[in-house]
Amino acid sequence: DADKTTIYVGDQIILTWACTAGSTSSVGTNFDTGGAPSGSILLTPPSTTTYSVACQPSGTGSVVVTVKKRPTFIEN
Repeated sequence: DADKTTIYVGDQIILTWACTAGSTSSVGTNFDTGGAPSGSILLTPPSTTTYSVACQPSGTGSVVVTVKKRPTFIEN
């Protein structure tokens, strides 16, 4: 789960995962779980990214974080 699913370029998110009881490890896609069955990590996605986790022996989850360009304001 991500604390924010829409951010601007350069913003950070906190990604949290928790496998079900009995899971011994996990593998992340587009982030490193360190093998832990649960945890959280601070990330700065460079562009829209899908983060997935696969728990061992079973279970998966994913979240998409959309990254937008910051609005440009032109002062007259």
